[in-house]
Amino acid sequence: MLDLRTKEGRYARDICDGIAADLGGAPNAAQQLLCQMFALKVLRVQLLVQKILSGESVNQHTENYCLAWMNSARRDLEALNVLGMPSRLQSLLDLDFRAMSDEELDHAYRQLEQLIQRQP
Repeated sequence: MLDLRTKEGRYARDICDGIAADLGGAPNAAQQLLCQMFALKVLRVQLLVQKILSGESVNQHTENYCLAWMNSARRDLEALNVLGMPSRLQSLLDLDFRAMSDEELDHAYRQLEQLIQRQP
């Protein structure tokens, strides 16, 4: 458990809060766990970045861990379904349906159905 009195603890909590807001403000238990794991991975990457920027050397083993954390964090975001959803949905909603052919309308409808099915 992170100590929320530390800068690192507050950083991780802010990340969790931000993801929770992206999920509509009321994540379920599984989403909360994914948010926490994501926050810890991002925190570890940020601490490593600070180390590198301060001029400290980092070995290949540590760099590999960092890459694994970054990839795992991306997969967490995909599992939470917070990557790209608003822009894809917004692009569908911004279409001028009056000017579309029946075929284009059918295609847009299928895309919208797919987006709705992916919602948690």
